Amino acid sequence: MSRRLVRAFSSLIERFREFRDNVALYLEVTRVSEIARRYFVMNSLDGALTMLGVSIGAFIGGHLDPHIVLSSGLSGAVAIGLSGVSGAFLTEYAERKRELKEMERSIAKSLKGTVLEKSSYFAVILSATVDALAPVMSSLIVLSPYVLATYGILSAHMAFIGSVILTLAFIWFLGFFLGKISKENPIAYGILMLIVGLITAFITYKLSTHIS
Repeated sequence: MSRRLVRAFSSLIERFREFRDNVALYLEVTRVSEIARRYFVMNSLDGALTMLGVSIGAFIGGHLDPHIVLSSGLSGAVAIGLSGVSGAFLTEYAERKRELKEMERSIAKSLKGTVLEKSSYFAVILSATVDALAPVMSSLIVLSPYVLATYGILSAHMAFIGSVILTLAFIWFLGFFLGKISKENPIAYGILMLIVGLITAFITYKLSTHIS
């Protein structure tokens, strides 16, 4: 029994190593990590700013019920995620398919079943996954104070303040991250993104006030 477990565990480790090596190879061949980073930042920002709009709209409209904000916010996050995964999948699939066909024409040989084809499919799946999860993740971070409010840990107004602070902090982090990968001043990038967030908050506030 113990030998069987050892063999099974060894086989599992071997498969994990093979999977890890394949992923590293696919990332190197397709350079999809650069695209995935862009999708992550863009869609995380979309999710965070959308939730900021939902939060401010509920506050100005006098409907700052944590349950309503959560249901509206999560519905919006899921919609952004589904839109992202379908859009990214179809776009990346079309682009990768075109690249493969151009390569096949240039070498007069089919690339079916090769590392290049597998790498392309991996790039499509990774891009779509990042595009889908990024807005959902950022939305959950921004909405987390309202989760505490539903359990009575925070008041609705404290949840609103906490959500706004978390949104601005997360947006600053995205800017800092962009500064790091671009090898520029990350603090300056963070401040720039924070300004974008503040402008968005101001516009949302003015629109919500006008509509109300």
